[in-house]
Amino acid sequence: MDECPASQWECGSGVGGELSCCAAAEQCCLSAEHGYVHDVCAPADSSCPVACEPDTKCAEGSYCEYVASTNTYVCADDCSPERTCGESVCCPLGSRCVGGACPLPDLTVDEDALDVTMTERVIANDDCTVVEECVGGPGSRLLLSFNTRTPNLGPGDLHLGAPDDNPLFVFSPCHGHHHFEGYASYELLDLEGNALAAGHKQAFCLLDLDCQAGLTPIYGCAYQGIRAGCADIYSKSLDCQWIDVTEVASGQYRLVIELNAERRIAEVDYTNNRIEVPVVVCRPAQGDCDDFSSCPGGCAEPSPSCCVAGDPCGLASDGVCDCDAEQAWDDGDCAYCDCKQ
Repeated sequence: MDECPASQWECGSGVGGELSCCAAAEQCCLSAEHGYVHDVCAPADSSCPVACEPDTKCAEGSYCEYVASTNTYVCADDCSPERTCGESVCCPLGSRCVGGACPLPDLTVDEDALDVTMTERVIANDDCTVVEECVGGPGSRLLLSFNTRTPNLGPGDLHLGAPDDNPLFVFSPCHGHHHFEGYASYELLDLEGNALAAGHKQAFCLLDLDCQAGLTPIYGCAYQGIRAGCADIYSKSLDCQWIDVTEVASGQYRLVIELNAERRIAEVDYTNNRIEVPVVVCRPAQGDCDDFSSCPGGCAEPSPSCCVAGDPCGLASDGVCDCDAEQAWDDGDCAYCDCKQ
């Protein structure tokens, strides 16, 4: 449209490639003044709406908020003081306003800290792990246990704050504190990628347990989050830090750990939230764990000239872990060897 109809008047000058035409009783809200993609017509007796990316406009007094789980912007009526940034922005869940901006966290899983072990445990009928469905039932259970260390590599803190009266948290009477629901998810796959043991969503009490030198922990169970440069750690000695593999046959599998799978928390990068590692299910009481202790060809002394991208020495699939599991082409041979020192 090159010009406005006779009954309307031209708002602005077509900024953004689109001409806005206002009725006689409307006012013109200019994109240059309010941050819109295009000039906007609004009732003359109200304030110009609040800009909300990419092309959403919110009423006066509301906030523009990014929702990570749906990758959309919404107009929110309320915003906590810590997340309020300026007059019209509500920082995404998992962040807070710092210096007029909303720096985001970047969560990842520390593969080196896993320390996977097989444990056998007798579970009582009234045990918390039964109530919280961390095991298939009471009695003798075979558990694939592991640590989950989750560093925050981002420029901003993972900030959730006080859990009281917060719908994102659930109070655990068994453990005596609030948990952030679904922070991590665990799954066991066979070598073809099929899910075997039911995926388990693990709730966390998020806190600073391991910080870089010079950083003081600021988050705990009463005020939850993970400071940038710190990590939370859920030890394999804690309840539910396992997958119940009682009904799974002994053999080679893949363990998948994923953080923030439902994208409830906004992050700088989601691509580093998931790891998939080889594991062995075995039964210590039956003495079959030694059957999976190494690959058929064992471990070789790494050769610097051979252990580079592209497999120049043709060592892939030779049945020997040649390169300490450092090269992708050697993954098949190294997956179930314990060669790396």
